[in-house]
Amino acid sequence: MRYALVLLLPLLAACAANTPPPRTNPLSVQEVAALRFSDIEVETGDTFAARSGAEYQGRLENDLESKLRSVFADRIDPAGRPLTVSVDRLEIADSGSTAFGFGQSSINGTVKVLPAGATEPVLYSVRASTGQRSGNLLGAVISSAVESKDGYYNDLISGFATRARAKVIN
Repeated sequence: MRYALVLLLPLLAACAANTPPPRTNPLSVQEVAALRFSDIEVETGDTFAARSGAEYQGRLENDLESKLRSVFADRIDPAGRPLTVSVDRLEIADSGSTAFGFGQSSINGTVKVLPAGATEPVLYSVRASTGQRSGNLLGAVISSAVESKDGYYNDLISGFATRARAKVIN
């Protein structure tokens, strides 16, 4: 009996390792499968954490909307429902402060989806961040010279759109 138990333990551990994480989406699998979006709209408002975020405000709506259309391309349908994104915060640290560990770039927002037949929207909180401290002084000096705010901005747009899709279609 003990021998059989010893043989079963690795098998049980392997099964547990292959168990997918629990779903966190409030929509059912069927509702998610049926989701289609007629339009994607991005709202930015005036809530930018730093002056560095404010300098990107004029292009954020178009850039994020374009990236969201790309990641949700298989879900675009004129008969669908609108997908709305409200950006609450955009902060873009410069490469020097990021490399030396004094700042990180991030974007926070809410994705709103109104599934067919629903009266209340489903809200998903989404956050993306980029840039990390270099491990040593030489790395920090090189990173500050090579990295750029535009690069961080583009990483944030891509990261936000990818995470939005993962939250909505999971």
